[in-house]
Amino acid sequence: MGYCIKLNNLSILTMNNPSIKDVKKVIIEECKKNMDEVNKKAADVILTKDNAKEIEEYMFTDPKTGKPFRSYGEMRSLYG
Repeated sequence: MGYCIKLNNLSILTMNNPSIKDVKKVIIEECKKNMDEVNKKAADVILTKDNAKEIEEYMFTDPKTGKPFRSYGEMRSLYG
């Protein structure tokens, strides 16, 4: 059986037995079209890292200073 994923009424993936990784990649790549550069970089990290801890560490580190954010709110102010 084939699957079709729709995002904003556009069919962006049709394949037989897609893996979660395949689906995640297609959705993130489609969403990146509307992201600023900071969020595009974070999306690339999400696509390349399999470990949630590594993604969390990246997103809780200020990309300008390399220092950790002090709060969830600081991280959200950058990544929305």
